[in-house]
Amino acid sequence: QTSAGGGGLECENCKRNEELRRLAEERAKAAEDAMASMKEELEKAQKMLREAQARADALEARCKFLEREVKNLRGDNERLKSENAKLRTENQNLFRQMERMSAELERLRNALKEALGV
Repeated sequence: QTSAGGGGLECENCKRNEELRRLAEERAKAAEDAMASMKEELEKAQKMLREAQARADALEARCKFLEREVKNLRGDNERLKSENAKLRTENQNLFRQMERMSAELERLRNALKEALGV
């Protein structure tokens, strides 16, 4: 048998043990909640990372496309410069030919005037 004082001590121990058990459960629940929250934050961060990677991949593809376009345009530009130089030369030659023909025409007019006595 226990004495009256001993029963009170056991009751205090029971209360303390119950309080410790309750605190341990609260701590476990808080830890579970914190883990769930961290898991949710991690999933959000991973989703944001995947979206950012997708945007980066799209931008990289766009950059590669633009680099090819720039290369093609530079090639076109060089071809056009070459063609333009040829056309300038041809234009200069035609202009000189026109000047010679104009001078010849003027000479023929003068010869005709002289022959007609005008």
